[in-house]
Amino acid sequence: MNGGLLLSDFEIALNEVFEACVQAADIHAAAAEHSDGAQLRPDLEALGRRRAETSEWAGDYLAKYGEGPNRPSEEMELVKKAVTHARSVFGTDSVLAGCRAAEERVRDSAYRALPLTEDRALRQKLETLSRDAATLVNMFDSHIGPKNGEG
Repeated sequence: MNGGLLLSDFEIALNEVFEACVQAADIHAAAAEHSDGAQLRPDLEALGRRRAETSEWAGDYLAKYGEGPNRPSEEMELVKKAVTHARSVFGTDSVLAGCRAAEERVRDSAYRALPLTEDRALRQKLETLSRDAATLVNMFDSHIGPKNGEG
């Protein structure tokens, strides 16, 4: 447990996982709300709920090992919601590109946190999260194509 103001590399990395999952949950929920495809809505809603659940366990681990999660500011949340809404105006591909970017951040943050923990249960959760997010990035790529400069 870290009683000071400085966070360990592990706490920083795990907080990045938490923040990435909170952001992904918001992006997926907003994408579902503004989706023009009835087929996509239930999947995006379910994905948003999954990422919200993931942020809960990441937050629980942060509280266990440190000071607890850093919550995004209200202003930042409003900006993110406005950007997601603006993307929705431009159609499904733009919405899915936002979802893809969110899952890419989840994947990368989980991967970076892996070598910093010795907790076997947490390591397993991070490995699963990283694989799951990578699969989702590939799925989004199959719908909208890879991000510029990839694939």
